[in-house]
Amino acid sequence: MIKGKEILILILVALIAPLWVLWGNTFPAFDYFLNKADNHGIMIKKNDLGENTFLSFPYYKNQPFSKVDLDLKMEEDFVSKLNQSLEIAIFENYEAVAYPITGEINNSEELGRYLHYNNNSELPNGTFFSNGESAFFISRGQYQPILSGEIFEKLGFDWNVIIPQESGIFSELEEEGEKIVFNSAHPDGVILKIEQDIYLVWEEKLLKIKNEEILKEAWADFYTVPASNLIELDSCVLATTEKKGELKCEFDVSGSIGPSLPYIFKFNQGGLESKIVDAKATIKVSAKPVDAKDSFLVLLVEIKEKLVTKYGGYLF
Repeated sequence: MIKGKEILILILVALIAPLWVLWGNTFPAFDYFLNKADNHGIMIKKNDLGENTFLSFPYYKNQPFSKVDLDLKMEEDFVSKLNQSLEIAIFENYEAVAYPITGEINNSEELGRYLHYNNNSELPNGTFFSNGESAFFISRGQYQPILSGEIFEKLGFDWNVIIPQESGIFSELEEEGEKIVFNSAHPDGVILKIEQDIYLVWEEKLLKIKNEEILKEAWADFYTVPASNLIELDSCVLATTEKKGELKCEFDVSGSIGPSLPYIFKFNQGGLESKIVDAKATIKVSAKPVDAKDSFLVLLVEIKEKLVTKYGGYLF
């Protein structure tokens, strides 16, 4: 027989459990790692680009995050060898926007060599096509499968530019290329329009296209992915007194331009890629009223979408 005290405990659990779930969904926190992927295959990437070292990662959840914590494990003697403070700035943007600009394409013939590099098909590199079942991107003469519509949209692609093709197109291309997944940056052949300037993404670099007329001459049905310049959200200066190569930064990203664009960490020094042994980034929503309100509104939209998906047939 259940006693009065046990009944009281059950009532408290029944009252607290929903509130605890609501709190966790309103103020979520997600961890991403350098050496371990999450359930969606997302992990932190590191790269030396130009004169700076970068870390970056996309995130799966579309939430108005306001805080990012970065924990770094460097080589043990790294900090003692620093001759200046290490500064890390955080941005929210496409990974490719951080690529160094290494040259300029001045005419349509030069651009055409990139658009048809290793590609004997009638569709240039940079084209999206569908065989009726899946969507693919052509890069360097290879067809790259795009694993989901959400990935397609997170990279800023436009559904209207997908060209229907028969299965025979596969025989005209070299082979299947790397799959485009959540952790993928824009592949070679994508054309970014950053503010008013146009760039071709190629080998983790940006090649500036002199003007739009050159692009029209080389590719009549061209499209561009709109993007903005890198805008610093916050920065962190690390002193050289840290021990054992363990460094920690906390960033306020409440002014982010997202949601859903990757976070990018830019170091004020280059050549650090091999020095970073491990990294962990935690993104979270703060308990500030304005952040709580925005997060709760996103939660309500998600609940509504789930209800429509599950019970839409009964409601309409």
